[in-house]
Amino acid sequence: MRGKGWQLSWPMPFTSNFTQNLHNKVFLYVQSLMLQIAVLGDFVHKICI
Repeated sequence: MRGKGWQLSWPMPFTSNFTQNLHNKVFLYVQSLMLQIAVLGDFVHKICI
């Protein structure tokens, strides 16, 4: 899926738009995941101490 042939077979505006949307979704997912880990870590820290 990641080969150069696959990238060239798609129209360029669609590719850049699709990539941008994908990056935004991944960024939001990672952000929420890090927030959950921070909250969980804080919670565990309070219990342990």
